[in-house]
Amino acid sequence: MTTPESDAKSVDRFLRELDVRIRARYPLIAINTYEEDRVRDALLDLVFQERHKEKPLYFWSRSSGLQKIFDAKEGILQTPASVGDTEDPEGVLGFISEQKTGIFLLCDYAPYIIPYGQEDPLLVRRLREIAWKLKSTTATVLFVGPSFPELKTLEKEITQIELELPKESEIGDSIELQLESLRSNGLAIDLTKETQDALLQSLLGLSAGEISNVIAKAVISCNGLNRESI
Repeated sequence: MTTPESDAKSVDRFLRELDVRIRARYPLIAINTYEEDRVRDALLDLVFQERHKEKPLYFWSRSSGLQKIFDAKEGILQTPASVGDTEDPEGVLGFISEQKTGIFLLCDYAPYIIPYGQEDPLLVRRLREIAWKLKSTTATVLFVGPSFPELKTLEKEITQIELELPKESEIGDSIELQLESLRSNGLAIDLTKETQDALLQSLLGLSAGEISNVIAKAVISCNGLNRESI
């Protein structure tokens, strides 16, 4: 039996779960997914919610360091504001540990916690101390990557959640958007309702990026989208 909850868009369900954990003061949250872009987009929606709009939003990667993406007063920044000396995995934790509020997304951070399969004791200790400190603040650290390691030393400090793959309704919306874009670019689109439904079913179980790539490949192969290209 289908329920409203099972029909809910995967991003909406993810945001509800994330919102609850942030408000419950979970200091460290690991998001297991390959779809980093969807997480980034979801967080931009989250910070516009009334209960989170006073929190700045930061994204971090080893290559770019920590960058402020959203500010409570200025909104989404046209040019992300870089925070100096935060490229290092330990350096970014030093900055975060001094903050009283904010949402900090650390991308592909897990390999630095367990380099060569062995946990880094200094980094693990730093994370534990930050978790204890942030409990009394409204700051939250999020980790995003395919799989966050389950470490006994951090099991009480880090909670893990999943971002599910796109649901049928989300894939349908994605197909409609891409078809509209293709038509506006003058490409031939000849899909019956049955063919479009078959396309949707064939895309179930793929990530948003994979869905876009599959449709693009079909379009390039046949200079348009029709029954044969699918």
